[in-house]
Parts: sequence; C-alpha cells; structure tokens
Amino acid sequence: MARAALRLVSAGEKREDLRIPIASALVELYGGDHPTDELADLVEAFLRLDEMVPAARPETPSVR
Repeated sequence: MARAALRLVSAGEKREDLRIPIASALVELYGGDHPTDELADLVEAFLRLDEMVPAARPETPSVR
C-alpha cells in the first residue's frame, strides 16, 4: 500500500481517502481482471483493519 500511496501522491493525488491507495495496491497485486465486487470487499476489509489498529502516538515523557 505504501508504494501505491507514493505513486498516487507523486501523480498529484491530493485526497486523503485511504480507499484510494488500498484499491490501487489491490489492483496492482491482483490485476485489473479481478472482479470489482471482490476488490471492493477487500478494500472494506482493509479499512476495518486500519480502524482497529491504534494510531502511532509519540511517547510522552513520564513526569516524576
């Protein structure tokens, strides 16, 4: 997905919709002949996974 996102940003993509790089990476992986409904299901599955993983947070220094 990172390569797909980098390619999209390099091409001028400005939207922050995570579905775009996910779909792009899946099409790159499975090819353009893969059924659209299955690709859409996979995109939704990846979105759910992303929502379950907590965002990386910088460590806050402990106060002593």
